[in-house]
Amino acid sequence: MEIVIIYRISDHSNPEKIKPGYGSKENCLKTLVREFGNKNLHIICDNVTKQTHEMVQKYSSNIELTNNGNTGAFLYSWNKATLYDHPDKYQDRNDSRFSHGHGKIDIDDNGVRKPLNVYVNGEETVVYASKSCHWKLTSSTTMTFATSVKNIREDHDDMIKLHTGKRLPMGGASFKIIEEYLDSLQAAISKYDGEVLVDFTIVKNEDLEKCISHEQKLDCMYKIRYALQARGWLAHEEPDLYTIADYRREFNNNYCSKVDVLMWGESDALIPKQTFVILDNLHKMSLQNNNPKYLAFFGTCKMWDDSWKSVEHVDFTDKPKNNKAWWGTRYITSIEEMNKINDKVEELDVRIA
Repeated sequence: MEIVIIYRISDHSNPEKIKPGYGSKENCLKTLVREFGNKNLHIICDNVTKQTHEMVQKYSSNIELTNNGNTGAFLYSWNKATLYDHPDKYQDRNDSRFSHGHGKIDIDDNGVRKPLNVYVNGEETVVYASKSCHWKLTSSTTMTFATSVKNIREDHDDMIKLHTGKRLPMGGASFKIIEEYLDSLQAAISKYDGEVLVDFTIVKNEDLEKCISHEQKLDCMYKIRYALQARGWLAHEEPDLYTIADYRREFNNNYCSKVDVLMWGESDALIPKQTFVILDNLHKMSLQNNNPKYLAFFGTCKMWDDSWKSVEHVDFTDKPKNNKAWWGTRYITSIEEMNKINDKVEELDVRIA
């Protein structure tokens, strides 16, 4: 398998990033060359000193000096990656270069990969692999990832839009997504004449995923609190490790005896304005049919295969598979677009499986 490595190095990186003492720029680059070689190594030296430039030349002659800044250097690297045209193959999970511990890996029956040898300076790493995903839980990492040129080209425009104008890479627009969710939820509640109890939890723990910076974390939390309070809602703030499974389990236990219908929300979802009226009618119909226990799903976007057809929206289900089209899984629908689609419905289409 051919690997092309685009390696960014800077003397003006994010000052808020906590780095272990042994993780010097030269040690990191030396380790990379030791594990992967320098045959297809392209180094982008962005805002580096003469000393760093001279150090880098010990490991590669394929060096480019730039002055783009943190996010600018990432975008420059992203654009450069689209120029390569080598075979797009998934990495071999047994390739020792893709695992800490130099390939000494246990793979148990459940597909959980655990390196026998991890970093010797206090970090612990566990790699989880399945047929569809590969992710890592670790206490020390860098912004490093492997992908194919095909994927980079497909996601190129989205990544450019996501990062343009951002001080640090991978900033995203998390609060904007949450605020749109709150707007859609408020609109749905206003259309319903019954009572809706709203429950929010803000997880402050960073054991599984670190925020870009403490400053940005505080700013985002302030905005979320303010947006909730402006709508008359409050949130519980959880300081400990708390997953979506933990939340939903407690949510079910806390509210199952207080309300007639439980609805799980998602911070990156949009709630149709007809939601609670429809759920109320479905609940009444279920009781009339002596069927008090049920699960209901609203029509969703075009999914990965035909096994999802029963929950795909009727306007989407016969469309060709295209993740980025307006019916696809990766398209970001606005509230206006969602309402336009739902407003066409004259009679509710209820299907029982």
